[in-house]
Amino acid sequence: PIMVVDENGRYIKANQAALDFLECSLEELQQKEVWDWTPPGREKQEREQHTPFSTPRTVETRYWVNGKIKTLILNVVPLELEGEKVLYGIGQDITELKEIESARRQSEEKFRGITERLFDVVFTTDKKGRLTYLSPSAELVFLCRPEERFGKHFIDHLAESERPIIQQLFEQLLEGGDIDIFEIEARRKDGSPVRIQINASALIE
Repeated sequence: PIMVVDENGRYIKANQAALDFLECSLEELQQKEVWDWTPPGREKQEREQHTPFSTPRTVETRYWVNGKIKTLILNVVPLELEGEKVLYGIGQDITELKEIESARRQSEEKFRGITERLFDVVFTTDKKGRLTYLSPSAELVFLCRPEERFGKHFIDHLAESERPIIQQLFEQLLEGGDIDIFEIEARRKDGSPVRIQINASALIE
């Protein structure tokens, strides 16, 4: 989307992509100011941000369009057009990306809310096996705070004799397999042994 507004924030021109994004005609747009699209409660902030535009900048801008939030990454450049100072904006619609991020964030919050109430230890790793999440119950089992283990390989918590078979199972996980109730010996922070059962599935992004 490409839009042009004057010093007072009134729309002058826009291409078809901008009109599609804002779901209006050019005639309708030219009757509006930039803060007419401001989400409820943000007009004062939007006006303050508009006034100081004197140098090119990139801003993430939210629009209230027909009762829903849409988002642009907007590259704004002050120009002089036909003797008038204007703001020339070229944007990229990231509405869908923001919705995906929001859904993912809500899913992660729900996941943490569930796992933090369990007595079982829940963990996640990246593709290299480094721990990215460890539920609070790990402190009871491994005698360490979860954040102490973030970024470390999960296999470091296992007895030496268990590591080769677990490495093989982890490689199977990366190929889409599962681990069903596999009992192994792990090591607590103080080095003492503890028997645990593992159930694991691959959730590869």
